[in-house]
Amino acid sequence: MVNRKRENTTLDGQKERENTTLDEQKERENTTLEGQWKERAT
Repeated sequence: MVNRKRENTTLDGQKERENTTLDEQKERENTTLEGQWKERAT
């Protein structure tokens, strides 16, 4: 039981980490895209 719980928490941690990194990547891409649009607009 304890081993399973530990595996679950590490898996959850990995998933959360992957999600946050993915979100950060998307945000970075969005900001760079917005910056590009602004540069084109001016």
